[in-house]
Amino acid sequence: MLVLQNVLGDYTAIKAQDVQIVDTLGSFQTLSFNFIATPENEVAAKMMIPMTVIEVPENKQKYRLLTANSAKVGSYLQYSVTAVHIAKDMHRYYRESRLPQTQSLRACLDFMFQGTPFNYVIAGDFANFYFSEGFGENFVDELLTQCANDFKFEYYFDNYTLHIAEQIGKDEAFVYVDNVNCAKISVSENYESIATHIIGYSNPKQSESSTSETTYDQRIDYTSPIVENANWPVIDATPVKYDQALDRETLLSRMKASLQDYPQIQYTIDSVNFKRFTRIKNDIAIGNQGWLRDRFGIDVKTRISALTWYPQDPSKTDAITFGNVMLDPVTWSVRNQKAYDQNVKLGRDIRKALEYQQRTNAEALEKQNEIIKQMQQQINELQNADNWQSGRLFVDLSSNNGDQPLSWYQDLYNNHNVRGALLKLTEGTGYTNDIFSDQRTNAQKAQLKIVGAYHYLKAQTVTQAIAEANYFINQVKATGLSNDSVLAVDVEDNVLPNDKATLTAIVQTFNKTVSEAGYFKTCDYAPLSWFGTRFDSSAKYKWIAAWGDTKPDGADAWQFTKNFAGLNLDCSRSYNKEIL
Repeated sequence: MLVLQNVLGDYTAIKAQDVQIVDTLGSFQTLSFNFIATPENEVAAKMMIPMTVIEVPENKQKYRLLTANSAKVGSYLQYSVTAVHIAKDMHRYYRESRLPQTQSLRACLDFMFQGTPFNYVIAGDFANFYFSEGFGENFVDELLTQCANDFKFEYYFDNYTLHIAEQIGKDEAFVYVDNVNCAKISVSENYESIATHIIGYSNPKQSESSTSETTYDQRIDYTSPIVENANWPVIDATPVKYDQALDRETLLSRMKASLQDYPQIQYTIDSVNFKRFTRIKNDIAIGNQGWLRDRFGIDVKTRISALTWYPQDPSKTDAITFGNVMLDPVTWSVRNQKAYDQNVKLGRDIRKALEYQQRTNAEALEKQNEIIKQMQQQINELQNADNWQSGRLFVDLSSNNGDQPLSWYQDLYNNHNVRGALLKLTEGTGYTNDIFSDQRTNAQKAQLKIVGAYHYLKAQTVTQAIAEANYFINQVKATGLSNDSVLAVDVEDNVLPNDKATLTAIVQTFNKTVSEAGYFKTCDYAPLSWFGTRFDSSAKYKWIAAWGDTKPDGADAWQFTKNFAGLNLDCSRSYNKEIL
């Protein structure tokens, strides 16, 4: 949640996503986020206008709206918003005049901030500075940058308050050890801007002519000791000139600070790594200094130069960037030897991993092929469901059909248009089809849908019906058939009671027991002459056996032959999409 305020002083809250703050040393913080203009954000969307201020509750900082881009997403507009810290408002103010040449830092700040909402706090003392052409004639934010460079200070803003110090941040504020309290430290090295020699000038001579070239009383020629210690070449840097009266030590100190006789090395840690480690408490803020131990075992002192964080989404990956680090040649030699040793060990580990991978590839490939087949079957089932037509063929199988090879099932699918199979599982309370699993597996591999399973009924009483139903249910659960499977009861054996009321109660009790176990797709199978004569059907579906060419009335499934395709095989047609 963010808070918006327009130029009229009106406030509203906004529900935003991907709220990101980027904070970099010496720069203004930036804010970005997205939101959808739903009814709850309707007022916020209308406030996406110039001069709107956005406040982030987590850091209590204010940001000025920069851009608000929108695009249609469904029924609403989605906005992508960027903003910059309120300190950027300094660019609204231009100073036409100039202060005379030598000024204190406070005098410069008072001159800059006069008539603005900004104020300042200075920590420490800063010497006066000589401006050869005076100070002014620029925007206030540009003058602040000039002051920071000339007076050699760092700063940060707390809304409209500028905080100045020779160096901001705390010392010994953090410790990160690679693979101990962070998972990975990334390193970036740049050698492009290295220089080892510089010339500096100061103390300009007075000249009567304003057009003549400035000459200086003091000149220092400095060569970095790394040239002698590490046998590096002499590489010239751009000379530096100061239009001030400086003693030799001050000029030399500024020259050394300007000379980059070391690589630019940056370390980066993603916070998603170290959020997992809480044993070491670190103080994370711009300018703070601390220690890193990298993957080579080298300890380096470094400083936080940038933060990217998501204050309202802990699942997002924050990032810390540490500023430039100086490493001497001895440190580089130690690090390179450790890198070599690690690479040798890495080579051995990779070789072992490759050997292991070669041993396991065959097994992985077989599993992958099996998964592909299963996915293809699921796709076929979905396509079949979308293109459903009445009268689809399915076979009902038992141990009487034998343990047929996969090719037998594939022939049914490819050449006889069979699309499903319903398998006998149990009979009475003591028989289970011992080839049920093989029949099911081959049927599935041949892309036949397993419609469900059926039980051959032998019960002569209601009590026996309950026992048979429970036996059937236990075997169904053992096979792993889903609750969406059709569970049929085969009502045709001569031992069944001839009394219609008794047999109706037996079948009804059997189906009720199955339903109470969570299997609601019950189905009664019997010859056509038994329905309504020997018993009244109580199941969800009717599966009627009537061999010939005429479909029985009321049949959800019709078993029309016992010798399908000359294979001595029962085959039926489905007239209900829930069956097949």
